[in-house]
Amino acid sequence: MKAIRIHEDGGPEVLRYEEAPDPEPAPGEVLIRLRAASLNRLDLWIRKGLPSVPKPRILGADGAGIDESGRRVVINPGLDHGGAISVVGEHMDGTHAELIAVPGTNVYPLPDEISFEEAAAFPLVFETSYRMLVTRTGLREGEWVLVWGVGSGIGTASLQIAKALGGRARAHGVRRPVREDRSADPGVANPRV
Repeated sequence: MKAIRIHEDGGPEVLRYEEAPDPEPAPGEVLIRLRAASLNRLDLWIRKGLPSVPKPRILGADGAGIDESGRRVVINPGLDHGGAISVVGEHMDGTHAELIAVPGTNVYPLPDEISFEEAAAFPLVFETSYRMLVTRTGLREGEWVLVWGVGSGIGTASLQIAKALGGRARAHGVRRPVREDRSADPGVANPRV
């Protein structure tokens, strides 16, 4: 298969588009022919060696494609190991390839009305934001959340999750603070004057 791999830590110059061995699914894993993958901040950190991972490595946490039965699917990149979590692309080869083998428990059906590109754009940031707001802090209806860097993937996801849970958000963008208008559409922040 073709893949984008790194063989050393560094800048964009260490990325190589090359042939790589096809993954062989272990028991309980599903082989996915990827149709879309996204680029996350995590991919940039790993490429730079923050943290350094065994090489060669295929980066990419998020992806969507077709499984062996022909179903449209999206991948949950957070692999739960009984309390410890590893991430696709960091702790194993990732989605910047034609094929990937992942546990069947991390593969979800993708409705026809959601494109592969849309599906590949959200899992890692929304999973991270959900764990931060729900699992770690236990956000409840009416509580306030400060969202710093609302223009980022994590910031946008945090704003939408807080709103969906009935939270109130004070969001800061790059240039000026914004205030969530709870009567507006989800995720719309209005400039604060």
